[in-house]
Amino acid sequence: MPNGNFQIKLNPEEKRQAMQAMAKAEHERKRMVRIGKVIVITISIIHIVMSVIMGVALGFVSTLAMNDLDISRPLMWTINIFTVVFNIAIAFALICGKGWARLLFMIGFGSILFVMSIVALETYSLSSGPVTLPLVVVGYSLIAGALLFASKSVAQYMYSATNR
Repeated sequence: MPNGNFQIKLNPEEKRQAMQAMAKAEHERKRMVRIGKVIVITISIIHIVMSVIMGVALGFVSTLAMNDLDISRPLMWTINIFTVVFNIAIAFALICGKGWARLLFMIGFGSILFVMSIVALETYSLSSGPVTLPLVVVGYSLIAGALLFASKSVAQYMYSATNR
């Protein structure tokens, strides 16, 4: 009855080929992790910048909508600051390889894609202004969401970052 302890005997040439194959696979894995890291960090930085810009813009729009240019009104600024801090925290969680952050990003990109598509269609149909910004946001959401969802490099980076 075999005890499970067995060894495969390889001649020196087969051993060298096996070692080369393992080294090549490890090199490819490290390359995929580097590419995934670049993708995740780029998406996170763009997300942080867009969050800050949108937070400031929404704060000004909110105060203008109230016909009150008094920036000392804290309510809308507080809400926008909370949203910006929340988005920054999720971006850092994504960089750290947290799967829930990846899921939140994909849900967020899906909802942004839906809402901004409607905004772009309404803006275009009413001819009320340029459709460029909504289309840029839709394009970014499509690309970033697809990369986070389908990229094997991102998946490899997330696994690597989680299991260090």
